[in-house]
Amino acid sequence: MTGLVTFSAGKIKTEAHLVVREAAAKVIQGLEDATINEGSGVNLICTFSRLDGTAIWFHDEKQVNDSKRIKTIDKDGKAQLEITHLRSDDAGTYVCRMGEVQSSAILTVRPLEVTAKRGLECVEADEGGIAMFSCEVSHADIEAQWFLNGVQLFSSDNTKITQEGCKHTLTLGSLSSTDAGTITFKARPLVQTAELQVKESPVLICEALQDQEAKECENVTFNCRLSKKSARVSWQKGSKLLQEGSKYIMTQKGDRASLSIRDICIEDSGDYECDTGDDRTIATLTVKEVPVLIKEGLQEQKVEENFNATFSCHLSKMAKSIRWSKDGKILKAGKKYRMQVDGAVATLEIMDVDTGDAGTYECATRH
Repeated sequence: MTGLVTFSAGKIKTEAHLVVREAAAKVIQGLEDATINEGSGVNLICTFSRLDGTAIWFHDEKQVNDSKRIKTIDKDGKAQLEITHLRSDDAGTYVCRMGEVQSSAILTVRPLEVTAKRGLECVEADEGGIAMFSCEVSHADIEAQWFLNGVQLFSSDNTKITQEGCKHTLTLGSLSSTDAGTITFKARPLVQTAELQVKESPVLICEALQDQEAKECENVTFNCRLSKKSARVSWQKGSKLLQEGSKYIMTQKGDRASLSIRDICIEDSGDYECDTGDDRTIATLTVKEVPVLIKEGLQEQKVEENFNATFSCHLSKMAKSIRWSKDGKILKAGKKYRMQVDGAVATLEIMDVDTGDAGTYECATRH
């Protein structure tokens, strides 16, 4: 307020200007400490002698901004801070500042004593199916977390997390054996656990083995298709369990299981079985014999008396038996004749030859 002040006495007169400066705003009623339950709301109020602009609020020295839960109001000399759905991290020291003056108070958030009205129950579900867990707690609209074997779960294509009032629900879809384990529900300080058991579906044969026919020394492969990818299988020939090696190569790609048999022989003929533990398929391998051919025949030999002579015959494959003869007469192994077979090579060694050993020698084979 400003103005001119005049004083007069008879013919005497004097004047002066009066300037009245407005007093700075003062705190009339400061903030008060408060203890409020988690999940509830609070209204912090500070009354000033007047409002010089907008009040600024701080929470633990950090300026507070309006949000969905937090609202600031300046009206009728009062600065208000409204907080709804209180959380534990809302606790702390609040300061309301207006110009050069301020007021502070401590807000304590009392944790909810959350209890389970209906706890988790163990669930057993089929592989590929759905498992649902629910927990009903004593308070509505509280934050909660779900865990599987200690790993927190979040909503996704196969995981659905919902909350309706006091009821919290977890739904797991497209179950696999790896989903089995401990389900944990946490709503501070409440912790509930339950077990999820996933029953594996049987591994069935979708496409059976087919009978195979092949010639000796060829390779052959049996194939079958399973109802599940990467399922474990075992292979047998008759009652003998087969092992992976240079002879047998076992492979699995997706839902396909294969057995390859290399360099087959007559002894490989028989029934082969693929067993999943839940189902099996059997097929027969027929091996056709091929004739034993002479790849490199006998070579004529000239040997001096009292020395040894050796004939060698190279065959296309190992023969079941070799027959040696001289001038049409069958020879027998002994001191005079040594007969050996090394793979597909047959050898006749004539010891200490003399003129009577001269003649025509023949090597004959039989499967």
